[in-house]
Amino acid sequence: MNALILIMIAFNIQFSLSMVLNRQLLSEWYPKYETSQSFDLRNKTIDSITIDTFANLTSLEQLTLSNNHLTSLDPLLFKSVTNVWDLRLDNNLLTKLDDSLLFQNLINLEWLNLESNQLTSLNLSLFSNLKSLRVLWLSFNKLLSLNTPMFSYTPSLKYLFLNDNQINSIDRLIFVGCVNLELVSLGNNPICTTQPAYVQQLCSTNPKCKIGI
Repeated sequence: MNALILIMIAFNIQFSLSMVLNRQLLSEWYPKYETSQSFDLRNKTIDSITIDTFANLTSLEQLTLSNNHLTSLDPLLFKSVTNVWDLRLDNNLLTKLDDSLLFQNLINLEWLNLESNQLTSLNLSLFSNLKSLRVLWLSFNKLLSLNTPMFSYTPSLKYLFLNDNQINSIDRLIFVGCVNLELVSLGNNPICTTQPAYVQQLCSTNPKCKIGI
């Protein structure tokens, strides 16, 4: 009986800590949310976000959703926030980002942080419209491979962090479109141990680029 009570208490605590972020809740936290330029929503125990939460918030430039419990994102969640240049989704529980529409309208995005999730795969066109993207964090996930054209349409990308994944396969043309790439962090991936020479040649067409293994 005592064990059952403890299980029920633990379940109720976990349930009470879960939170759905919607427009009403956002307006309570940010009374002037419609004209706000920045939302810091880290550490809010958010596990889901309704599709209209950020609708028509054209003044928004910085959005932080770090350290929550997000497992998935609606493909149209960021459709209206076209002026966001800094988006932080690190330290959540995201497992897949398999819809190419998710970041499609973020044409001004420069910083994207997706590190410390549970990502195993990414849609090959996920970053295809991010022409302004300069820094991308994908470290500390569970990615297994990198395939073209994942980064082929990110010409402004300068810093790419892929360390501490489970990557064992990388397309040899993966960075061809990254003409401004300066640093790729790939340390603590299996391929760095099994094929170190191959990894070092991945940026051979770009003399400015350094690969850290």
